[in-house]
Amino acid sequence: MSYDQLSHLLNSYTELCQLMNIPLDSQTENEEDRSEVNHNIHKTTLFPYFISFSQGKHLPKAVLYRSGSIHLIENLMLRAIENWCCISFKIIPIDVELIKKDTPRTILYCVAAISIVTTASSSNDSGSTDPVIEDFKKDIAYYFYQQARRYLDEVLFPDDYIQDTEQSVILSIQSHFCLSYVSNLLRLPNEHRTWHYLACHTLESKTPLLSTQEITPRLVECWYRWYYIDAWIALSLERVCLLPDKLPFEMLKPAKCVFKSNSPARIHTSCCAMSKETIYNFVIMTQYMRGFIRIIRAGTLIEFYEKVNKETEAWWDQIVASNSNQIHLALCYHSMRLILVYYLMQTISKHPKMRIDKGLLVTGLDITLEILQLLNELKAMQCDQSTYYYMFFAIHKTLLYILHHIKSNREFSHLKSFAQQLSAMNLYILEGTNGYKHNIYAMKAMGQNMENDLKAYSVLEYSVRDHNQHTMHVFRKLDPKKGKRKRVSA
Repeated sequence: MSYDQLSHLLNSYTELCQLMNIPLDSQTENEEDRSEVNHNIHKTTLFPYFISFSQGKHLPKAVLYRSGSIHLIENLMLRAIENWCCISFKIIPIDVELIKKDTPRTILYCVAAISIVTTASSSNDSGSTDPVIEDFKKDIAYYFYQQARRYLDEVLFPDDYIQDTEQSVILSIQSHFCLSYVSNLLRLPNEHRTWHYLACHTLESKTPLLSTQEITPRLVECWYRWYYIDAWIALSLERVCLLPDKLPFEMLKPAKCVFKSNSPARIHTSCCAMSKETIYNFVIMTQYMRGFIRIIRAGTLIEFYEKVNKETEAWWDQIVASNSNQIHLALCYHSMRLILVYYLMQTISKHPKMRIDKGLLVTGLDITLEILQLLNELKAMQCDQSTYYYMFFAIHKTLLYILHHIKSNREFSHLKSFAQQLSAMNLYILEGTNGYKHNIYAMKAMGQNMENDLKAYSVLEYSVRDHNQHTMHVFRKLDPKKGKRKRVSA
């Protein structure tokens, strides 16, 4: 969606609240009841006009003014707190207590934008959404994002500024984190890249200004989180890591780690909030990830992949053996491995004396199955999956690559059915996510492109949207005599 346009025009603030299921306060009702212009405001009427920002037109001033009102923001903050398990992972290391009291306006508006887009319709289990309403929510989220940018100066240059303190540095870093996430949520790639750079620059430039005593666990937590984000962006988008591989302080062992999970009572049946152990393990995983990035950039992926991968798998076996519930860590670990397998297959394909073997194809299929099962588990926990939107397309590309090699080599033909069923499963899980229903990250267009590809590979012989039964057991066609696999519903 282009943000050179606003999707819809509303007559009143009441219509805005009705669209988002926000209860009206008595003051708003009394004010608008007295207005002759808005005498029919309780009838929610949408006008699908497309208004160009370049023409100097916006939502009505009253709607924009009230969009920043305490009433609306408080309700969106309440939603965020109720869904803190899901939202906290997106903006770690921000603590829920910061959202409850004395929240900088940049962070406040960022959380409001995330809340309105990712949680506003989470209670709608029917699977049907109004595209008019969903586009409008993104318009308001973009308005909140603009407000967040506008108030950044309050964090960077506070009125009582004398010198950098631990508190001011952390709020500055956290504000850049939030702006980076929201710009990515709203599909603003250039702005996302800018905020990512500024977040890394702030971390590196501000930390040396503090004394050793001022490098508190909160600042360490900021480093831990962005150390991973920086590496993941470098790996997945083929960029250069902006933060150094070596952290500017000694890492804390899990037993001494001071991070805590302050997830409040939630509407979910289970909690996927990040524990201090999980955050620490993310740092360890990132060190392995950065090792892979170094050999990729050095052009030695084929030579050193087995060595680094063996060390990484040995570490992961220890995590699995601990029986700790770290679903986000598991998803990110397997996502990293899938991208590495894809890179390795591409590199081998370009090598004149090498060929992709069965073991690598099976590894790619197994990793894919792990990711899809974990995404399904998140859904069963009623947790937001939108953070992993990119993996649906990454899985799709990897499986198409595998299907291409299976098609060109009869030796791998027995893997064809498994790869096809995983491809269909990936599409079905994508179309079952709230992110797809609400069209976050333009996921519907991505889903349509994926469906077209699968039809071209004869994986789908019908349109998913025309299919009455939207639940599929991916392994239902496997011959029971050849062994059973765990059945996963999409």
